[in-house]
Amino acid sequence: MQSLKEQLQHGGGVSLSFSGNFYNGYFDTAKTKFNTLGIKWRYREAGSSTWSAWTSLVLNTGFKYGTGNTYFSGNGTSLQEISLGTGFNYKKNYVFELCYNDKLSSVTYSQTVKEGEPCFDYGKDKNGNNYLNVNGEFYKKNEKLIQTNMITFAKNNDQSLAKDTKVTLELNEVIAQIGDKLSTSNYGVKIGKGVSKVKVSGIAWIEAGWSTNGSGYRWLQILKNGNTYKDVVAMAMLPEAVNVWGSPSIPSVLVEVKEGDLIFMAVAVSVDGSCRAGSYGKASTYLTVEVVEWWRWEELKVIEIVLTIAGFLNAISVIINCVINTKKPAEKAIQKKLSEILEPLDNKMDDTNKYIKKIDKNECMNFLVNFLADVENGIEKDDVQTKRACEVYDHYVKDLQGNSYIHDKWTRVMIEGGKI
Repeated sequence: MQSLKEQLQHGGGVSLSFSGNFYNGYFDTAKTKFNTLGIKWRYREAGSSTWSAWTSLVLNTGFKYGTGNTYFSGNGTSLQEISLGTGFNYKKNYVFELCYNDKLSSVTYSQTVKEGEPCFDYGKDKNGNNYLNVNGEFYKKNEKLIQTNMITFAKNNDQSLAKDTKVTLELNEVIAQIGDKLSTSNYGVKIGKGVSKVKVSGIAWIEAGWSTNGSGYRWLQILKNGNTYKDVVAMAMLPEAVNVWGSPSIPSVLVEVKEGDLIFMAVAVSVDGSCRAGSYGKASTYLTVEVVEWWRWEELKVIEIVLTIAGFLNAISVIINCVINTKKPAEKAIQKKLSEILEPLDNKMDDTNKYIKKIDKNECMNFLVNFLADVENGIEKDDVQTKRACEVYDHYVKDLQGNSYIHDKWTRVMIEGGKI
């Protein structure tokens, strides 16, 4: 069994794990000819024909013999991942070869390590808008923070309709529901916290007589909050036909909403009639609302911080501070008020900067731990890789005030070991 995977760290790292079986014993009864296992690896960029030099793994450092005729990667009591280096470009594909050889045979295994994908990235797009891209789902304690929310609210009884009068349909039964961001209220669907866009659709079974002049109508509306024409988000109409019944329907429509908005349906007919449940009951008249944009902002603190990083608060802070610094002494009252307004923004910036520094420090430590482990295990580093490691170490010590076990190991491996 072999496994290679890329680690997205400073410079890009690749790790290796493997295990297998070989004859771990003597070839002669005098026990003078013992079988030994050698393991080495090399790599090249995908599309290139130039291979790196072979790097041999050291027994009891890069791999160990297990019980019986087994072996595995690492230097522990069971299989472990080992680092093959941290100087790979995560934007490129690499082909690795792993060669096993003993006194009986030699086998080479090949695997492509594909370019890495970031867990998330953020910044500004070409139009200057803040963005955050997430490669996967947001979870908290195994619960998705971005969930499906949908409800179908139906009518299971008949309702009289007076001619030329808009009547709110008295929906009264939930057919199905998923999620907790939509609820029912006053014959409609109420929008919950954090929801900004929904898709709505509906249908109604209407029965009404014929008008005397042949110009009758039966129409259905989906409305938001009010009951005027300005509140209509979608509408469907059936002209008068031979049948006294009909079912105007509204396909899916995208609607912008906010917390507390109410989505409901209303109908009107030109002749007295009714909205029927009929023999089909709640399958005849219903409203469906589906959330298509919702963020649980109170949980997604990382997103809030990232959007802050993008520059919004920085810009406000600069503008307001410029105003404060140019005020005349006579306007101290205004200056004080502006300072009060700015205080929560300054506090927010402090929290953001602390969070950024923590991420930066952890990434530097991860890189340096892997780099020093490589050097200690005899994995050669070229001048560029060593220079990059020195830059990261200087940033860790001078800019981030890092002074932990990393500092001690750097001194022992790199300085006392004569690597720099």
